[in-house]
Amino acid sequence: MTAVTVLWGVPLLVLFWAIGATTRLLRLRKQVQKRSGQIAVQRERQMADAVSTQPLEDVATLAQRVHFARQAYNDSVRHYNAALGQFPGSLLARLFGFRMADLLPQDAD
Repeated sequence: MTAVTVLWGVPLLVLFWAIGATTRLLRLRKQVQKRSGQIAVQRERQMADAVSTQPLEDVATLAQRVHFARQAYNDSVRHYNAALGQFPGSLLARLFGFRMADLLPQDAD
C-alpha cells in the first residue's frame, strides 16, 4: 500500500461514513413526519366520530388508536433525537440544519 492510497482512503472512508449518517438522519426525520401525519389522521377520525352518532365504544377505540399513534411518534422522536446526539450525526445535523423534535404528551387529547 502506498502513501497516496492511504491519503485517499481516509477521506473516502470519512465521506462514506458521513453519507451514511446523513442518510440515517433523513430516514429518521421522515419517520417522525410520517408518525405525525398518522396522529393527525387518527385525531380527525376521533373528532368526526365524536360529533356523529357512533357508539361510545367506537370513540374509545379511536382514542386508544390516537394514544398508540402518539407512542409510536414519541418512539420515532427518541430515535431521531438520539441520532442527532451521536457522532458524526451531531456535526452533520448542525451543518445541514437538522433540529431536535419535541415529544408529544401522552395524556393530551
